[in-house]
Amino acid sequence: LSLAYQADLVMSLRLLDTGTARDVSGVCRITTGDAEGRGPSEQKADARELLYFVGGDSAVRVFERGQ
Repeated sequence: LSLAYQADLVMSLRLLDTGTARDVSGVCRITTGDAEGRGPSEQKADARELLYFVGGDSAVRVFERGQ
């Protein structure tokens, strides 16, 4: 857990809280570290939550909610 606080970017994958769905396998959450150590011209990216679907042929599709 202490490494997550030092990281510039943390990506986590989890299944849906409500169970399985036909077209969604889970949620991919991407968060960024704090602004310490960044130059004044570097922007901090926002945290995002994306949905993903793993097909029968092991192909993965990533998309935003509502798409």
